[in-house]
Amino acid sequence: MPAERQVGDLTFRFLGFSPDGPTLRPTFQVLKQGVEMADWFPAEIEYSDATGNRMQGPFLCRHEPAWSVRAGFLRRPESLAGPAESCDVGPLRWPGPGEGATLDHSHEVDGVEVRLRAIGGPGVFRFQSGPVWKWELAEPQDRGVPRDSLSSTRGSAGGDQFRLSRSRPWVLLEIRGLRPDQRWALLRFGPGRQPQSNRGWSGVGHHLRICDFDPVEGPVRLRWVVQRVREAEFVVAPPAPAAD
Repeated sequence: MPAERQVGDLTFRFLGFSPDGPTLRPTFQVLKQGVEMADWFPAEIEYSDATGNRMQGPFLCRHEPAWSVRAGFLRRPESLAGPAESCDVGPLRWPGPGEGATLDHSHEVDGVEVRLRAIGGPGVFRFQSGPVWKWELAEPQDRGVPRDSLSSTRGSAGGDQFRLSRSRPWVLLEIRGLRPDQRWALLRFGPGRQPQSNRGWSGVGHHLRICDFDPVEGPVRLRWVVQRVREAEFVVAPPAPAAD
């Protein structure tokens, strides 16, 4: 009988451990009113035991009587739509190499504010923040593929100055008000392509994020999504100890 936890209108089942290359991975099932929900997946997993050990992988002592498996579940970003969980921008023409464009699209989803600041192609750019963001090309395009980086300095006239170096098409955005139980992603929809999802990374401060994407031709749409993690904790028997 699989271990079950009810969280709101969802039922989470722990089905056991399955081989995953040289190690093991836990398998789960998510149901809503008895129907399996294939678009939910375990995005974050933590293991612990009675002695206080905690790990991100299933590497605790298998001779312990029980493990605690805490999993944070999310829906796949492509499944999210509608104003309660997403906002769309576009169609947009993506700038080419050495080109950029400032944006000022601001939206709020579930209490989280996102502001799309700029998009661009591969290159090295300088940005000046303020009521209106400004950009310029910082290095000629003939210097080869730039190394990915982001740095900032405080401008003498107020606002921040950013130096952005990217080897792929990119989006620069600000996110404010994100709570610990919320996760976000930015999706790009292009002609004849599956949507590409990116959770971005931060090189400066807490609010600024960069998302890189594959090159694309033709008009695109961007969709920013936010959702809350659903957590379920299971107390389960550890996998059998490995044979000597």
